[in-house]
Amino acid sequence: MSTRSHAAPPRRPAPLTLLTAAALLTEAVALAVLLWLLAAFVDAQSMSLADLPSTHLALAARAGGVLLAALPALCAFLLLRRRPPGRVARALLVACCLSHGILGAVAIALVSWTAFITLMLPLALLTWTVQTLPSGPTGLRASTEP
Repeated sequence: MSTRSHAAPPRRPAPLTLLTAAALLTEAVALAVLLWLLAAFVDAQSMSLADLPSTHLALAARAGGVLLAALPALCAFLLLRRRPPGRVARALLVACCLSHGILGAVAIALVSWTAFITLMLPLALLTWTVQTLPSGPTGLRASTEP
């Protein structure tokens, strides 16, 4: 006799989750490219701020681009996993929602309505996805209870 337990097959990501992950990955690439171009312009113009060399400013812009692009990319990875997100994953997804809201407020104040709408579409998708995701394990008690 076989003693193998028949575990449920891994869940496939829903179409909404796939769409949200694609939007977040696209946004991550766009942010990285935008800040990389900003660094290239700072280098080419030899701009300085308070006697800080332009190479330092360009390095800061590149580092900011990598860090700013890492959050949406990490959230896309968390959405594409084959298990429901736990507390930490949900906290990161909510942090991504908050950063979209803040960037949207800055965009409407400084850039344009088009930039605002561009930031609000992934926010709407991400919020909808977080609300519809099944809840995952919430700690040690969740794994020990039947």
